[in-house]
Amino acid sequence: MRRRQVLWNAATTFAQVLANAAILFLLYRFLLNSLGIERLGIWSLVLATTSIITLANQGLSSSIVKFVATYAARGNSADVSTLLQTAVISAGALLIVLSIGLYPLAGRALTLVLPSSRVAEAVAVLPFALISLWLNVIGMIAQAGLAGHEHIAQCNFIDFGGSLSYLALAILLVPRHGLLGLAVAQIAQGAIGLVFTWHLLRRRVAALPWLPRLWSRAKFKEMAAYSAEFQFIAMCQAVREPSTKALLAKFGGLAFTGYYDMASRFVVTVRELIVQANQVLVPTVSHMFEQDPDAVPRIYRESYRLLFFLVVPSFACLVIASPLVSLLWIGHYESVFVDFVAILAAAAVLSSRRFPAKCLPICRLYS
Repeated sequence: MRRRQVLWNAATTFAQVLANAAILFLLYRFLLNSLGIERLGIWSLVLATTSIITLANQGLSSSIVKFVATYAARGNSADVSTLLQTAVISAGALLIVLSIGLYPLAGRALTLVLPSSRVAEAVAVLPFALISLWLNVIGMIAQAGLAGHEHIAQCNFIDFGGSLSYLALAILLVPRHGLLGLAVAQIAQGAIGLVFTWHLLRRRVAALPWLPRLWSRAKFKEMAAYSAEFQFIAMCQAVREPSTKALLAKFGGLAFTGYYDMASRFVVTVRELIVQANQVLVPTVSHMFEQDPDAVPRIYRESYRLLFFLVVPSFACLVIASPLVSLLWIGHYESVFVDFVAILAAAAVLSSRRFPAKCLPICRLYS
């Protein structure tokens, strides 16, 4: 029964990543025609500038999956409810504080790297980007609760539905409202995903209220101690993305930034096919650690070997296909896009030895 659940979760994860890739292809093709590559570069830069607030989520989500799975295996629904409410309240409050502090700094950063004619448009969508990220982070915490109950397939269906709604709303709003319409579409996507996820989570955890109101110092310390290593990795990533795009916008231009964003999303999609399918093991292993801990090291070793075997050929095919992808996605051969794909793919292969860190909860369970 558990093996079938793992396979179903992995299969739906694989399908969801592929479906989202198809939606992403259609969305960016539409945005290129409707907004142009420079405005797409503006939106990419705004999101990168505000992405630092996702620091409140990175380590927390990983710890939620682990602890929810552990408490669920023990049949302790009250602890699951307290844990989830504590996580949402903690992350939500931290996100608000970070957003208030980040807003003037992000506005200042945009004025430094953007042409003066583009600053007003970027600053106008900045608050919407912060609201969207807030909704997405809280939604990811709720999805981590579902994943802890091994309902990863439900998370995948919610993600697919959210991406589909984002595409539909973008097609409806962008022609009339430009970047502002795209920002509103992303906020709606985050809100819809959060409501559906929380509803499904409440069906699994009877004690969970619609509005979180219970905060536990003990649960917070438990999650914080476990997620400390993940937070350090997240800090490095949070600095990398905005600084990279800011430098590209400053010295290469907005079109350069737009093509980098497209290449990055293309490479990340392929990477997620490998990583996400393997992450379905995390809640399963947490359950097994409570019932059959001797089997955990074997599962981790097997998953590591499979990941390493898939990395090199996957990214080699990605680089080979990039000229064709450029023709289909951008409408012409774009050497900047192709070069960025090659650089990012090479970087992903060189860092492939760190891929199992995405499944760090597995090895930490028995270390």
